[in-house]
Amino acid sequence: MFATSRYVNLLGMKQEFINGQSLYRYLFIVLALCSCFVGWLNAKQKVSLYTPTKLKQIDKEYGKETAIRFIKWEMFVAENQDKSQSEKLKLTNDFFNKQLRWVSDKKLWKKKDYWATPMETMLKSAGDCEDFTIIKYFTLTALGVPVKHLKLTYVKAIKYNQAHMVLTYTKTKRSVPLAL
Repeated sequence: MFATSRYVNLLGMKQEFINGQSLYRYLFIVLALCSCFVGWLNAKQKVSLYTPTKLKQIDKEYGKETAIRFIKWEMFVAENQDKSQSEKLKLTNDFFNKQLRWVSDKKLWKKKDYWATPMETMLKSAGDCEDFTIIKYFTLTALGVPVKHLKLTYVKAIKYNQAHMVLTYTKTKRSVPLAL
């Protein structure tokens, strides 16, 4: 099948060649093709934001309404995989702005500042600006938006003289950021 030959390189190490190509190069190509195939298979699989066991636990501890909120979130991600990036941005922003209510960390967590995980934000169905930013970030990455385009950005709300966080998206390094 393959014509092989041996030769001794400058370091005195034996190397195999297949049809004039280094065995290492051949293996690299095979591994790269396998990696692409596995990546393609993974892209075709359903994105899961939580396990069925976790959903049962949520239902038991927090109730049906909270479990349904998690199901809607996962359905949202599954149904929007094939949308354009601009559609994913708008849909994600709208989804969370409708699903969640803004509540200060002091009221929600009894702390001056607390950065909630997406799971905690969904459990409470509420959060402050950092929590909205974090859950949008993780949802957009689950939708396939490259991380290099997303930034957690601190801004100043001049009207309130207060720090504020938003998620920004930049298509290129030089483009004007879109704040979500």
